Amino acid sequence: MSSQKREPLSRAELVDLAGRFDTWAEAARHLGLAPTTVRDRALRLGVKIDDYSSDEAVEGVTSSSPEEWGDIRELLRSRGLDPDEWIVKRARVNEWGSEEGSSNAQLRVDLEPITSIIVPARSDGWKAPKPKPQKKSGRPDLVAFLSDQHVPFHSRELHSRVCAWLEAEQPDRVVLLGDLLDLDQLSRWQPEPEWTAGVQETIDEAYAVLRDYRTAAPNARFQALAGNHEDRLRNSIIKNVGPLYGIRQADSDGPSILSTPFLLRMDELGIEWETNGGAYDGARIRISDELQAIHGWIARKGSGASALQTLDHMRVSTIQGHTHRQSIVYRTTFTIDDEAKTLVAAETGTLAEITGGLGHSNRPDWQMGFCTASVITEGDQAGRFSLDLAVYVPGEDDVLLWRGNRY
Repeated sequence: MSSQKREPLSRAELVDLAGRFDTWAEAARHLGLAPTTVRDRALRLGVKIDDYSSDEAVEGVTSSSPEEWGDIRELLRSRGLDPDEWIVKRARVNEWGSEEGSSNAQLRVDLEPITSIIVPARSDGWKAPKPKPQKKSGRPDLVAFLSDQHVPFHSRELHSRVCAWLEAEQPDRVVLLGDLLDLDQLSRWQPEPEWTAGVQETIDEAYAVLRDYRTAAPNARFQALAGNHEDRLRNSIIKNVGPLYGIRQADSDGPSILSTPFLLRMDELGIEWETNGGAYDGARIRISDELQAIHGWIARKGSGASALQTLDHMRVSTIQGHTHRQSIVYRTTFTIDDEAKTLVAAETGTLAEITGGLGHSNRPDWQMGFCTASVITEGDQAGRFSLDLAVYVPGEDDVLLWRGNRY
């Protein structure tokens, strides 16, 4: 059995492929060749192609008639497309010559459906309950710290247990420590086909999660921080549409219309968005004079290792998310007069589904659950606190355990 060997791709063929495909890998699949074969040949002949990706499938319009290039909208109409239904993502002219000396030129216009623009979470007009003043009777404030849901890859079973806990315990405060959204489509890493979700889907599902929280704990004060996954949205805007960063509604001092709090309707949900005006790792929430909450940026191997290093860096008792692990660790320091002061740090765990490691971690050493603090607010001991972990045990008889109670 014999097969005919394919001639190496010519420069003209490569330029044509560059105009028709967004990556050499796509061109290689079309030709039935290995990507390295096409990529190496293009490198040798000096033909370049720009990688391009989007949440939505990208349509393309090409034309070899320069007289059509003056008005791209007219070009779209001539191809049977309504210009008002498409966004022009990129337009480029490819030029190449043949071995016979003739010259060729082609315009390629990459389009994206206008429906791919992200919008605030869809709402049916639901209004968040207005918190009612609670009688304190001298008891400490109960504060719940929920983190790393990675919606829409959150654990549905654990979510229902968390809502049951909120309804039963009615905490005074609920603090969301970030990575509520996963936003893998906006990551600098290649999305995993089995673990990917569109940006709009993520926003809509995250709104539903927050709405469940607010319904379960109507009288709680809710506060939220960004995590590194929310910063994917911020970084994507800065990188791709920088002039739109920070854009607001007319005559408004509210959040940017392309920001997490706006897209999740946090003002309507009664959730306070805490920010330092920059990247996520500089934001924190003051829980008391003795305790703060952050998303966290340090991730070390093993439960408690990240909390200890965070404690060394911050030098104040801190509750953090980010690591997907659970721990409570302590460190005692002394003044020059031998006065002892004990600091504590906690890792909250994750509310995401850990089986499959979110598509990027094999059998991860993660723990599912959250953390709580009982904070004294009155008298000489005001600011003092104690911490507890709510630990989720998955399985057929799954259960959430907190202070000896089951939910």
